[in-house]
Amino acid sequence: MRFFHRDGGLTRLRRAVLPVVLIGLCGLLFALAGRAERGRGRRAFRFYYRVSPAGQLPAGTRVSVWIPLPSDTPAQRVTDLRVRTSMRATEGRDPIFGNRLLRLDGVAGTLDLEAEVIAEVTRLRIRHNVPPGGAMALTRDQALLVLPCLESCPAEAGGPAVTALAREVTSKQTAIIDRVRAIYDYVRGNVRYDKSGSGWGRGDVSRACSVGRGDCTDFHALFVAMCRAIGVPARFVLGVPLPRGKRAGAVAGHHCWAEFFLPGQGWIPVDVAEAARNPGRADELFGGLDADRLELTVGRGVKLPGARATERVDLFLYPYAERDGKRFSGWRHAFGFQDM
Repeated sequence: MRFFHRDGGLTRLRRAVLPVVLIGLCGLLFALAGRAERGRGRRAFRFYYRVSPAGQLPAGTRVSVWIPLPSDTPAQRVTDLRVRTSMRATEGRDPIFGNRLLRLDGVAGTLDLEAEVIAEVTRLRIRHNVPPGGAMALTRDQALLVLPCLESCPAEAGGPAVTALAREVTSKQTAIIDRVRAIYDYVRGNVRYDKSGSGWGRGDVSRACSVGRGDCTDFHALFVAMCRAIGVPARFVLGVPLPRGKRAGAVAGHHCWAEFFLPGQGWIPVDVAEAARNPGRADELFGGLDADRLELTVGRGVKLPGARATERVDLFLYPYAERDGKRFSGWRHAFGFQDM
């Protein structure tokens, strides 16, 4: 279903009644910050996501492009979202995790195949109170609620070695929070932030476990896999970092973190990679996040409505494109931001 209003090439996304109710609920969660404690950090900014073909396409070529859109969360509120494009723009959600996304369709030679998403976002620094002890297992209803995050897509499967490691690392703990903290401390203490060589940045669990180095993608892939290996629901989160000390500019890459499910509190964030790089922030980043980031996608193996050339997209942050129904890598992107 499309909820767009075009005015001079600038498209403002509009939502139906049910999404409005959901947004109202997210707004309440944002105001209360769930069970989290609101820190001093608050950052309001515009985020720009630009996409265009990397080269000229033959006239008559049909293209479809999918990109993620930011959603409201307890730590993030999207106050305005617009799309500037000549292409047909359709908003949707993936059926597994509910990620908000935008599909763009066009025909080369008949219109400009560029698009720009402009989102106004306020992000909070949050901190959950996660004392030791507490629940030792999920109830049946809780397990059903988070079932998609107990099941791994192929890219997230860790195998017997990761399962054995997770059990060894948590062998002295019984409560969920204590077992997850043991995994967090193990990963930040035994994986090195190192982007040298090849193979890093793909979230390859086995590689991260065996070589002990990589980027934020690899850190959190291992963390999620180890949590799931002991029956704790955990999920991957993808977004972009906002540079500290800068009020505007380009954003060169992405950042990711993870969340685990704690009975009585819900989804609790961790940033193991940043904790490894900044050991003095280890306690802060277990259950808390700063405001210098934008969340775009939850989970791996995202299903894109209408995509014909793939069953799932592993790390859905950058544009996924199809050309005449076949996967097409010739699409470029640019991220930018401006503090408000």
